[in-house]
Amino acid sequence: MCANQTIPVLYQELLEHIVSFNHRDIHTLRACSLVAHSFLSSSQSYIFHEVALVRSDVKNSKTFDPLNGRVYTCPRFLSLLETSPHISSFVKVLRLYDDQYTRNSTETVEQLPWTNDDSDMEPYLPRIFCRLGQVQQITISCFPVERISWHVAYPAVATALSKMLSMQSVSKVEMDPLQYLDVAEVLSLLRRENSHIRHLSIDFPLFYLDEPPTYAVNSHVGEISGLPLIELESLRLISWACDMSRYLIRPFLGKHSPLDLSTIRHLSLQFHWIHSGDVLQIQKAVNKIGVSLEHLTIFVDTWNRRHDAPLDYRERDEDNMGWEKLDEYLSDAKTSQSLQSVEILVHPCQESHSCSPGRLNRAARIRTQMPRLRQRGILQVKEQHSREIRGGFYEPNP
Repeated sequence: MCANQTIPVLYQELLEHIVSFNHRDIHTLRACSLVAHSFLSSSQSYIFHEVALVRSDVKNSKTFDPLNGRVYTCPRFLSLLETSPHISSFVKVLRLYDDQYTRNSTETVEQLPWTNDDSDMEPYLPRIFCRLGQVQQITISCFPVERISWHVAYPAVATALSKMLSMQSVSKVEMDPLQYLDVAEVLSLLRRENSHIRHLSIDFPLFYLDEPPTYAVNSHVGEISGLPLIELESLRLISWACDMSRYLIRPFLGKHSPLDLSTIRHLSLQFHWIHSGDVLQIQKAVNKIGVSLEHLTIFVDTWNRRHDAPLDYRERDEDNMGWEKLDEYLSDAKTSQSLQSVEILVHPCQESHSCSPGRLNRAARIRTQMPRLRQRGILQVKEQHSREIRGGFYEPNP
C-alpha cells in the first residue's frame, strides 16, 4: 500500500447494520470481531447477549444445537469473565441447563446432576453469578431428580441465585422445570426480596411424577402471611399432558395465589397437546384474572409433533378442540371487557412428525371457527416456528 493512500473507514452506523443483520449467526459475529477492532464492541454485545451454561460432559450434545455458539461450560465462561471482565455487561439472558436427560438416554444417572462426581457446575456458578450485574432474564432448567429440593441439594448455588433474583435488572424468570417444592421456594424468595420480576414462566412435565406434588393438592403454594404479593405483568403456564386447572390454575391463580392478579396484563397458556377439555381450563384461567387481562396467547400443539410423544397424543387433533366455544366465551362482554388481543400460535404442519392432510392449513381453519373475535379485530392466528432446547422444551424463535 502506498504511504499516501488513505485506509477506508466504515461508519459506525454501517457497522451496526452489518452486525444487527447477522445477530443470530454467532460464528459470523465472531469472525467480524477478528477482522477489525471496530467490529469488536458491537459484535460482542450480540455474542454474549444470551449465554447458556452446561456441564462439560454434555457441552457437545445435539440438544443444544439451537443455542449453537452460546453454550459454555462453567470453567470456560468463568475464565472469560476473569480475562475480559467487560463482557459481563453484555450478558442479558442467562440459561442454566442441568438435567439427566441431556445425557445419553442409555446412561443411568443415580446422583443429583449438579452434585455428580463429573459435574463442574456447582463449584463455579456462585463465582459466575457475582460477576453478572446486568442480567435481565434467568432460565433455570433442572428436571426432578429423586424428591430432594435443589435448595438442599446445592445450597451454594441457591444462595448465589437468590442474590441474582433480587437484582433490580432481573425482570424475567423461566423455570423449566424445577422440582415442585422448588416452585414454592422460588416464589417465596421473590416475595421476600420484594422482587422486580415482572415476567414469569413455569413449565411442568407432570407425567414424570408418580403422584401429584403436595403443593398442588393443598393449593397453598402462595399462602405466606406478611409478605407482599408478586406483581407480574405477564405469566406463562406450560402444560405437559396434565390437568392444568388442578396443577397450574388453582395454585397460581386461585385463592392462595402468590401473585397479585390485578397486575397481570398478558396471560400465555402453552399446551404440549390440546383437546376439547382444555377449553374449560382456558376459561377458568381467564376468569381468575378478570378485568385486568388485556392480552391472551394460546400456544398449541408443540410436543405432539415429536416422534417420541405418546402415540395416543400424537393422534389427537385440535379439530375437536372446540374453538367455537372459546370464541363465544371470550366474546362475552362481561368476560372480555378489557381484552385487547387474542393470539393463537400453532406449529407449521411441515414441522410435525404426525402431519396428515387433515391438519394442513390449521391456522386458517381455526380462524374460521372464531368469527366473533375476528369481527372485533382482536384475533390473530398464525404459524409460529420455534426452537427446541434441551430435547423437550420449545419456545418461539426470538
